[in-house]
Amino acid sequence: MSGHSKWSTIKRQKGANDAKRGNLFTKLGNAITVVVREGGESPDSNFKLRLAIEAARAANMPKDNINRAIDRGSGKGASLRSLIERAGGSLGGVGSVAWMFKPMGEIEVLKEDRSFDDIMLVSADLGAHDAEEAGDRVLIYTSPNELENLKQKLLNSGFQVSRSELTQRQTNIVRLEDLGKAKQVLDLVDKIEDLEDVQKVYANFDISENVMQRAIV
Repeated sequence: MSGHSKWSTIKRQKGANDAKRGNLFTKLGNAITVVVREGGESPDSNFKLRLAIEAARAANMPKDNINRAIDRGSGKGASLRSLIERAGGSLGGVGSVAWMFKPMGEIEVLKEDRSFDDIMLVSADLGAHDAEEAGDRVLIYTSPNELENLKQKLLNSGFQVSRSELTQRQTNIVRLEDLGKAKQVLDLVDKIEDLEDVQKVYANFDISENVMQRAIV
């Protein structure tokens, strides 16, 4: 049992920061999309679009978010390939990074008055493969076909399960200690998650607490 928190914890920390501005950016982006559909994608000829863009900029909405909202309104969309290439990367073929991940069942339980070590040991006795500490919660991993069975055992043992799902857990970790690169990667993840066709994003990077706090400001 490792006890090390990686992408799941990063998502939680990042999500707390994103939640503060996410709803606002969504509303501003939707407003831009609507006025583009009504009056076209040129701010010069579409007064409502010009006002919507000014409101987005006043809220520090990133330029890429504004452009994607305009593209949605004009029917252009935004492709995964173009996002990755603009970030300096390249889109691999289907299954090209599958070796970096392993299908797992993930169960999130609240710590409440229990320590991580206590939860880790109990879950191991119940058949868990691994566990990671994630703030006031613990992520417990098992094989996909044992997900529901282990979840029920944890509930029967008095644990409060807040979430359970099938996931892809990283087997090869890349640590990002450079603040600039950390910001770049997190920004790319944000953009990918904003794509309408994207359901989930899995990543194999790890960012230290110190760098993470500065990267998500």
